[in-house]
Amino acid sequence: MIMEEREEFMVPFNGGIPTLRRAHFLKPVTNNLTKTLSVSGKTISKLNEGQLKVDFRGRKYPQKRWKKWVDQLRPQYQYIWKKAGIFEGIVVSTYKIFRDNGLLIKLAEKWSEETNTFVFPWGEATVTLEDMTVLGGYSVLGESVLISVEREDSVEKQESLNRAYRDVRLKMNLPVATDTVWMDHFMGSNDRLEHEAFLSLWLSRFVFPIKYGVVGNHVFPLAIHLSVGIQIALAPAVLASIYRDLTLLKHSIVDLAQKKRDKSRVTVWAPFQLVQLWAWERFPSLGPIPNALKCEEPRAARWHRLRKPKGNDIMKGLDCSGKTFQWRPYTTVLRNWDFSKFYWENEEYVVLVESNVDMKLDSFARCLRLSELVGMDCVEHYFPHRVAMQFGLDQDIPGHVCMSNQSPRIAWDDYIRPITYSGFYIPPRLLESDVTTKYVEWWNQTTVVAENSKEIVAKDRMVEVEDHIEGTIETHIDEDDELTIAEAMRRRKMHLNVENDIVVNQTPFSGPENSSSSAVLGKCGKKRGEDMNLNKQRRTLVDAVEIVTEAGNLAKEENGEMSEAKLEEGNVELATSRVLGIELEARVKILERIIGLSKAGKLVPDAEKIAKMRS
Repeated sequence: MIMEEREEFMVPFNGGIPTLRRAHFLKPVTNNLTKTLSVSGKTISKLNEGQLKVDFRGRKYPQKRWKKWVDQLRPQYQYIWKKAGIFEGIVVSTYKIFRDNGLLIKLAEKWSEETNTFVFPWGEATVTLEDMTVLGGYSVLGESVLISVEREDSVEKQESLNRAYRDVRLKMNLPVATDTVWMDHFMGSNDRLEHEAFLSLWLSRFVFPIKYGVVGNHVFPLAIHLSVGIQIALAPAVLASIYRDLTLLKHSIVDLAQKKRDKSRVTVWAPFQLVQLWAWERFPSLGPIPNALKCEEPRAARWHRLRKPKGNDIMKGLDCSGKTFQWRPYTTVLRNWDFSKFYWENEEYVVLVESNVDMKLDSFARCLRLSELVGMDCVEHYFPHRVAMQFGLDQDIPGHVCMSNQSPRIAWDDYIRPITYSGFYIPPRLLESDVTTKYVEWWNQTTVVAENSKEIVAKDRMVEVEDHIEGTIETHIDEDDELTIAEAMRRRKMHLNVENDIVVNQTPFSGPENSSSSAVLGKCGKKRGEDMNLNKQRRTLVDAVEIVTEAGNLAKEENGEMSEAKLEEGNVELATSRVLGIELEARVKILERIIGLSKAGKLVPDAEKIAKMRS
């Protein structure tokens, strides 16, 4: 059983009146506040400039010819790519996601290797299999990444690829086969192995890199299977590499903070651009204004060629986002975004039978099930029950799981166990999850322990990441801007629209983010018993994001300057009409942000017209 359903006293995450209602939790949960794994309390203050050097080798930009090669092969092999579950992943590899290393390092400071989650003052969150599917375009289902080739024709292909690999090296007198030379050899050659060579480059550069700018023969078996439409479970393998390298990065940061060493240089190979996109989706104030999606574009296209915003205090943005954190960013309405994969309008109970399981439901179920993730060279724990709200479910005290890193074979056999469920619950996409009152009590105790344990970290060492930007956090409105008015009203009412709800009392109950032990709230400029009306005011329909999104600003590839793109007339009408449903506070904040963008010279003329119309 993945889930547990029962009546429980529930309270909104940001605080409110406890209500007795039917709730849905991810297992395992516990009622014992003392017998659960407490989250790590190790926090870092600041690092001195030059102390920590991080080489993010796994997040490479696409070569200029890569998109051309993708476009050349797409008409012939698009069907196979979709069958193998890699079509979106290949398209995403053509996007250029400008680095925000400061954000990644600050996130790594929040990482807990015991739980594989980010631990913020207001709660836990993490990168999940769902994020790998939505942002990376990788499949949760399929064969293991450790699969070998056995069929005679596949063995012959692998031998041919190995010969080509040797020929390329000898031809250029190089110890390795570089990406550029590999493309020169195969691109447009009509070689019978061109497709396999193409996939080998994609896997080596964007999915499982082990050396910078080099095609690795370790991916040849995967490329051969994918080339004929065999699905490979890339999502758990990529996520395992991310967990592994976040832990490595956290160790380096802690060692510096505890003065175990004066300087540190660490190289990580996981595709950290996915962690960055995860943060931009869920912490709106820390990311750039997203692009408007075109028809059939993957979600990652929203961030193509956009640079990080200037002037953000990253740590404050992370610590003070309990009320604005986007638990389910992929469920909101976004033009040209197909959220039909896992997200239904109404709650449903479905039957999962091994012999007849819908692939989409099976994928969603595996995102929810506790497991071990098998990577190319690692096995990592996956604890979705600690972040149930990211899946639209309620959060109780997460139960402790005794798991040891098993052999890849045993871990994989456990991962692919059939999911048979007679009443698998699918939450409605607009439902707001709650937490149990017991969870709030447990979290308050946990954060008190965390505050007391900070003494183990050297506080006198001021750490500055290489690209840390000084400044204050920008006032930001939730990204519920894509919701229609009806959907926004529905979302507000939904979590109370449960049969036989019983109001326990009329005294608001402080949620984790409002707990007295969360000392960080004072630093965020908010009172700890803040009126809940503020939370309601923040649930606005439109953000300044919409204005510049429609303007379609793109960062130039070479110098990152903003190019000016004219608004289409239809988009002007859309942006003007949507403002009618915005609350007064939201309008004021939008205008403030527009004025700031205009002063910085980043607002196109047509967008300025919209600003005048809105005022």
